Amino acid sequence: MKTSLTYYLHSSKYKRLAKILVGVVFGLGLGSTSAVADMSGEPGTMYAPTTPGAAGSDTENLGRAGSFGISNQATWIPTAGCTPYDSSTTYMYDGGGYRYLTAGTFLDCPINLPSGANLILVRMYYKDNSTLNPGLAVFRFEQGGNFTNIATTTAATGTPGYTSNSVNTNETIQNGTNTYIARAILGVDGTNLSFMGFRLYWSRQIAPAPGTATFGDVSTGHPFFQHIEALSASGITGGCGGGNFCPDDPLTRGQMAVFLAKALGLHWPYPSY
Repeated sequence: MKTSLTYYLHSSKYKRLAKILVGVVFGLGLGSTSAVADMSGEPGTMYAPTTPGAAGSDTENLGRAGSFGISNQATWIPTAGCTPYDSSTTYMYDGGGYRYLTAGTFLDCPINLPSGANLILVRMYYKDNSTLNPGLAVFRFEQGGNFTNIATTTAATGTPGYTSNSVNTNETIQNGTNTYIARAILGVDGTNLSFMGFRLYWSRQIAPAPGTATFGDVSTGHPFFQHIEALSASGITGGCGGGNFCPDDPLTRGQMAVFLAKALGLHWPYPSY
């Protein structure tokens, strides 16, 4: 079966469907290289910036969280975005954008990603001239007070200088019922052990196809069934009436405007003047 976008663009049978998909692809910037994070060497490579805060600073956000598409993205959480584990945990800044603890063990950093996203990997950046064993952990806190340790790792003792460590997570984010944190496991050793931040590697996901069809003319065996169902479930399309989607009908510019405005959530207040 031919399933390339070029085929559907030139096939009169699928012309309307192809135009919808092309409009959404370009409107959301799907597949744009600007939304793709550089994950070369992940996981497992060590990162050692020679200047504290130069690379990996809180102004760097590869494939920003507002980027669309299903390519891998990276979001930076600076140490300033983290909170002490409890009231007994205290800290100071070293003047280079790093925090070190003066009491306690942990700093907790909220993970804020879109629902449905796949959290692939979490990398911790820190300065280590300590004999302690720094580490990181990722937690999911669930309604009702339960929590799950998604992943934990501890670095080898005495890894010198600016370095990093990571854990694979492969966690689908569900904000409706859960909250998530990345925890820096530090300890007290002055500026010998100081924390810079976390980088989250993640990607958006298209919802799995349901078991039954929403539209009478788009069966579960249709080549774009999953994608049409995702548009419907997201409120982007309600079909063409009569319980159908009309995948073979032509698409007007006005209909395209509806698809893109809903997909992008376009809204802004009009000026009163």
